[in-house]
Amino acid sequence: MKKDGLNFYVEKIPSWHVDKFNLNKIMDVVYQRILSNFMRYYQAANCRIVLDDYGVGEKLWRYLRFLKNAGADVKVIQQADEYYLETKVASLIAKREREKVIEAIRRDEKFRIEGFNIGSGNAGDKETISWLKKWKTTGKSWPWFVKQSFRTVREIDSKLEKVEKIEPPLREDILSEDFIKEVETGRFSITTLSIICPSCGERIKQP
Repeated sequence: MKKDGLNFYVEKIPSWHVDKFNLNKIMDVVYQRILSNFMRYYQAANCRIVLDDYGVGEKLWRYLRFLKNAGADVKVIQQADEYYLETKVASLIAKREREKVIEAIRRDEKFRIEGFNIGSGNAGDKETISWLKKWKTTGKSWPWFVKQSFRTVREIDSKLEKVEKIEPPLREDILSEDFIKEVETGRFSITTLSIICPSCGERIKQP
């Protein structure tokens, strides 16, 4: 459907980020980055922005309010893919991209153990769980695609303590007050960024 105007941008979140950072906070950062890139080419007043509400954080809400003040039609609802075509299409594209990665892993001989492969990669898949248990017996480190913070993997590792995750390192402390105020009131222009050097306190304007 690209010939009819469909376009999309994919951000892949590596498993080690999911292990270290709060997933909702990661999504806040990634969605804001996607929207910021998108808004370099389109006027907010001509856009409808639809997000499936996973528990959107305040930092992203603030940016969405800026876009709404700039004229964008902003929708944040649960099960958005049941009501809006763009989120349904985004969901299908995301599943397709995930399947491409899973299929590449399944074809890779170094990830096959005695005839076992990773299956669907879902925590509830018996084939996936069997593969995880079999891999554990090899004594090798977990491969790059295994989320070690997930309960299924932690039970196999006999790690029962609660996983403490942190927020992604978003350095709002270096943004100048007037820059933040511009964002909050919807007068913010993305053509320049005003920041404060955390070492010397000097204000820097970056195009």
